[in-house]
Amino acid sequence: MRDVTMANTFDASAILRLAPGPGWGWILGLGLAGTVALWAVPARAQVDFAPPATFAAGAGPYAAALGDLDDDGDLDIVTANSDSDNVTVLLGDGRGSFAAVGTFAVGGSEPESVALGDIDGDGDLDIVTADSDFNAAGLSVLANQGNGSFAAPNRLLVAGFPDFVTLGDMDNDTDTDILALASNSGDLTVLFNNGSGGFAMSATYSVGELPQSAALSDIDADGDLDIAVVDSRSDQVSVLLNDGRGGFAPAGNFAVDGPTSLALGDVDGDGDLDIVTANYFSDTGGGVAVLLGDGRGNFGPRRDFLATGASFAGLTDLDSDGDLDIVSNNAGDNQALVLLGNGRGNFTVATPFATGGVGPFGVALGDIDADGNPDIVAANVGSDNVAVLLNTFELGATPTITALNLPFGRPGIGVFIHGTGFTGISSVTFEKLGPGRVPAQFTVVSSTEINAVVPVGTASGRIVITTASGKIAISPQRFTAIRPPFGK
Repeated sequence: MRDVTMANTFDASAILRLAPGPGWGWILGLGLAGTVALWAVPARAQVDFAPPATFAAGAGPYAAALGDLDDDGDLDIVTANSDSDNVTVLLGDGRGSFAAVGTFAVGGSEPESVALGDIDGDGDLDIVTADSDFNAAGLSVLANQGNGSFAAPNRLLVAGFPDFVTLGDMDNDTDTDILALASNSGDLTVLFNNGSGGFAMSATYSVGELPQSAALSDIDADGDLDIAVVDSRSDQVSVLLNDGRGGFAPAGNFAVDGPTSLALGDVDGDGDLDIVTANYFSDTGGGVAVLLGDGRGNFGPRRDFLATGASFAGLTDLDSDGDLDIVSNNAGDNQALVLLGNGRGNFTVATPFATGGVGPFGVALGDIDADGNPDIVAANVGSDNVAVLLNTFELGATPTITALNLPFGRPGIGVFIHGTGFTGISSVTFEKLGPGRVPAQFTVVSSTEINAVVPVGTASGRIVITTASGKIAISPQRFTAIRPPFGK
């Protein structure tokens, strides 16, 4: 981030001089003492997805989860169908297609969240739903029969009307425990598994006015699963740290704006977990926010990134560059949203991808076609189907450089590099004054064009681009570095 101190008059050229070159956008926010904070991010994504393939689900599929339900090594899909009070199970073939096994009734009504985990310790993934209707609220556990079919539901009661569920071993006994949220009452319930799928013990915590979603991970790096919860009414993320035995204590509240979902991951490469939230109820029409963690349970002020209509937040590495990217959604415009990360906590402007249906509120991420790239699954609640968007990023593509738009230039100017295979580019380097090479700031404009800013210290020589997989391309022509006049 760069801060430009504001005088009595606004000088736009002060900002323009900071722009790193074509193909970049600015995220602007006012700070204290008349400063303006500018986040420079690439203006387009480098990944793409095949047109969505849709598969029928039940009525009102509000959420989706991915896991290998039939032990064949391929990811399968489960949708929670809020209008038909059941779940749909679709078995994957490992190539991106799915066949419906059937629907299975839940024990309550209006399931709005679904999670997969081995509840009964038999090695198979079971289904857990949060059933939110006040007449039949609770959790449903459907035991896997080992072939992708499921037994009648076991119903569990928790505080409030639960509308979110996630799973994890919270008391370090190797069994899968359940975390449920009830937005109507502000209650978070932890149910402790006895190892065979029984839940005799539980604990309930008050976590805000309207909690929407939670995530489990080791936030303070002590080996235990901690909890982060977003509350859309109080505009905050709450962190609860685990004592190692399944007891949780508040560690702090961190300001965001109208959050509905969150994900945890290391987005700035420092080894500590950070928070990403989707802010559907924000005052500015939606977006995602990033809060960088210090590894001890504390988080810095949020960084906002434009993603209109975002209500889901997920993290995965879509372009195989080693950095986490954000996947979100815009249910109002029937889109999945992708924001690529640079590994330092900054993200591109959101790129939309159609989901082939209406109202993609539920999103899940995983490698469906076993090509090494994470794909996107979207549950379209308004069209009663689930969409599969296969990631078409090719890590192994070998780039080539065919031409430079300028054969010479001075530091600070932009040079357009033309060629092919410009996906997954990790670096652009110029010849250096002295041993080695000097890295350049660059933007991948398209798969055939890169804009690179000539760095200070450049000498005449070849330009080299490198992909995340280590493949390189060398310019066929030399770039001649022009030294600026003294004092310029």
